[in-house]
Amino acid sequence: MIKKHPVRRRLPESRVWGLALGVVCASSAAAFELELDAGGGEPIQPYIERFEDSFKALRCEPERISPPDPPEPAIAAEAQGLLPVETDRMQAGPLEVGVTAKYRERMAELPRPLCLIGRDERSLRWLAQHRDALLEVGAVCLLVEAQERTDLERVRDLADGVWVQVGPGDGLAEHFGVRRYPVVLTPEGPKQ
Repeated sequence: MIKKHPVRRRLPESRVWGLALGVVCASSAAAFELELDAGGGEPIQPYIERFEDSFKALRCEPERISPPDPPEPAIAAEAQGLLPVETDRMQAGPLEVGVTAKYRERMAELPRPLCLIGRDERSLRWLAQHRDALLEVGAVCLLVEAQERTDLERVRDLADGVWVQVGPGDGLAEHFGVRRYPVVLTPEGPKQ
């Protein structure tokens, strides 16, 4: 016995692509529904609901949290213990001209610029004027002349982000050949 097969007509290729495009466009406009093919055509929605919160967390933007302002630097007990600090080999005033090669070589070995300042008005004006540049190069400042805690607080307030410590500058004055402050010691030499 001969089985009769239904006659299959071939659609022109352009109609097939048009039909496929229509199906894709229509399905993208419809609500998106996923199904789990577990042999019975069960919807996947119950499975997705279990992980809904996880999916939402993956889709959302993280909340923008601005960092807290850094705390004001406390005047450490160690720093207070160094007060009053005096530097006999240095004084406030204009920078002396001419630094020998020996001292320039020593300054070139500094890991970062070193600023030496006092509590005098000249030093305070200089610090206010050069604060941004000191911050930019990562300078560290040593307050070499201070009588009391308020001197250190005043300098730290003006420094506003520039690291300031207190200590005598006699050894540094001798090592780097500087006798005046305010000054910043850089690999290129002292600057005021």
